[in-house]
Amino acid sequence: MSISAYIIGESSLSLWGLSSHTRLTRALHRIGVTDVVENLDALPPATTVLLVRATYLYDERVLKSLIKEHNILLRAPSQGHQVVVAAIV
Repeated sequence: MSISAYIIGESSLSLWGLSSHTRLTRALHRIGVTDVVENLDALPPATTVLLVRATYLYDERVLKSLIKEHNILLRAPSQGHQVVVAAIV
């Protein structure tokens, strides 16, 4: 099963000298997700897509766990409520 990824947004912070987009792309490649797309409209209808917000930092183990599932949302607390930070759909 092939999985594509779409990175949402960009963080103004750089870690280890890398932008959030570059850091996430490298992490995704290491776990086997090599198709990081810039435009969701270009994907075929039945494509499995991992959506990740670039304003959050992810451990590779979390990303690995997400790509083994389907229709899962990863939420994090933010200002008193939960926000979706990643999803596999």
